[in-house]
Amino acid sequence: MRSIAFVAAASLALVGCKKKDEAKPTGGGTGSQPAATAACKGGEVKGPIAWFEDDYPAALACAKASGRPLVVDMWAPWCHTCLSMSATVLVDASLAPLADRFVWVGLDTDRETRTQGMDRNMLGLYETLRKAKNGRAVARLDRGNCLGCNVTLPTNMVSRVRQADFLVQCPRCERILVAG
Repeated sequence: MRSIAFVAAASLALVGCKKKDEAKPTGGGTGSQPAATAACKGGEVKGPIAWFEDDYPAALACAKASGRPLVVDMWAPWCHTCLSMSATVLVDASLAPLADRFVWVGLDTDRETRTQGMDRNMLGLYETLRKAKNGRAVARLDRGNCLGCNVTLPTNMVSRVRQADFLVQCPRCERILVAG
């Protein structure tokens, strides 16, 4: 059902935008406008598409600045169809011709529920790292090594990670470490 809705929405958007796109000079979406380029930074590339993950305000700002329609993928971690779409359909190379015609945002519909009660500073750190580290804010600790960057950590740091009393970041790659 979700795939049918997505295809229908994309088809309608293509039909609705066809005349506008023919009137615009070619040049690839945001490339010729500095304001649009600045507003559209921060998308995480998955397959042929740059996605704004759980950042609707940034995606909307990009869409407004670049004059492109916004495609919203609403998903949930418990929805197997949603996860299948994200892993196969939405990363397929056949979407490459559409990549620059739209601004793409993926919204986790259960995010607020799962993050209730979390320390906002820790959540902010996680979000900052996730964006800076291509979606991988957390690294597993294995035999004293950070698996994010393969650096060997001092024994006292390994002990703090295993105690799990507070967040410990790798001194090299800055990812949040978890005992594995």
